[in-house]
Amino acid sequence: MQTPVKWWNKWWDHFFQPQKPMNREENPESTTPKQLPVFDLRIQLFGHVRCFASNREIPEMSSPQHTLLLAYFARHAGQKIRRDQLIGQFWPDVHQESARNSLNVALCHIRRHFRQYVRPQEQIIVHQRGCYRFNPNWIIQTDVQRFEQYLQQGQQLEKTLDTAGAFRAYRRAAQVYSGDLLSAFPYEEWTGTPREQLRQRYLQALEGLGICHLQRNESQAARATFQQMLQRDPYLERAHQLLMWCYAKEGQRDLAIRQYRKCQSLLLQEFGLEPSSQTQTLYHCIVSGEALQTAFLSRA
Repeated sequence: MQTPVKWWNKWWDHFFQPQKPMNREENPESTTPKQLPVFDLRIQLFGHVRCFASNREIPEMSSPQHTLLLAYFARHAGQKIRRDQLIGQFWPDVHQESARNSLNVALCHIRRHFRQYVRPQEQIIVHQRGCYRFNPNWIIQTDVQRFEQYLQQGQQLEKTLDTAGAFRAYRRAAQVYSGDLLSAFPYEEWTGTPREQLRQRYLQALEGLGICHLQRNESQAARATFQQMLQRDPYLERAHQLLMWCYAKEGQRDLAIRQYRKCQSLLLQEFGLEPSSQTQTLYHCIVSGEALQTAFLSRA
């Protein structure tokens, strides 16, 4: 019997990566003729919103606001959302009656858009006891949930010194993160905090992946990963440290020193600060030719 993680990996990849169809014996979702198949919906929230139902991509809705409302439900999947919460989020400055009408119209449009992809008499969003939520009879998952799952798995495996397992989990997390959360809606207030939190967690995943590359003696891949971190955040001192360490271990002392100078210049220009004592200690070790300690790669 497959573990839940392996089963979920196989399931997600079926929707987001081309692969050969599975027969009934191979497919854990296969059902007998007397059973209705479980309806499943996959929603991509990283980058642009995309939806997949029963192995088919659903066309994008014509209204950006309706797409954003669907994304809001996806970010709160499994939760009940009050009507006043939705109105306050999407129509805060509109008269109450008009706002309720706008919400009803938007929900009607979303339900109609998904109608052809669901079983008769079923709706994607249901109303229960004054609250709205995704249909509880459906299996609805997002790429954000998958990213969080892989990142947490990598961190747990890293603590147990399972480098191979941590490497696979961090690599999958980095692959799932296809862009910042809801990047097509950069000015929506409710997306700002979770977007930044996920961006920071993505950097954590890249750091873990890069360190795994080093532990596997894949220095070039490690450098590419740390440079990818700096593309996301040029002021991330930890990424500068790791690049310095890589260059020094490869015997490229000049490049390591140049990386320190770049870090120093960026921090001074942007924040008026010198590099941290840890970065300076690493720099002096490189300049003096002292042996670098692998303990430097450990994360707090």
